[in-house]
Formats: sequence, C-alpha cells, structure tokens
Amino acid sequence: MIEKIKYWTTVIMILTLIVMTLLAILAVWDVLHEDVAGKALTTMGIVLFSSFIAILIAKFAGNSDSSNGILG
Repeated sequence: MIEKIKYWTTVIMILTLIVMTLLAILAVWDVLHEDVAGKALTTMGIVLFSSFIAILIAKFAGNSDSSNGILG
C-alpha cells in the first residue's frame, strides 16, 4: 500500500513538473496571459507541494524500524 502511494505521488510530481515547465515557457513567450499563467503555475505548485508531503508521510508511515512510527 505504501509503495503504491509513493509510486503515484511520484508520478503526479513528475507530471506536475512537466506541466509547470510548459506553462512557464508559454508565459515567457507571451503565449499565455499573465493572469492565466500565474494562476496555473500557482495551482501546479500547490499540487507539487501536496505530492511531496504525501511522499514524506508515506516514507515515515512505512518505516518499520521504529515501533513508535505514525502507524504503530
């Protein structure tokens, strides 16, 4: 279960980075309006940050070395 969480959040992070890169390039070349580009990049940043937090939680929840871990 923990490995599936790590896998899918990593996939989400990679896809988010790709989309953020494309949006940033379009914003630099003035293809997108500033407001649209800013909101899109902010949204993608939030998704990226949330995915990162989910990976951290999965990492600590899956740690079997500690008897006082998050899940016991």
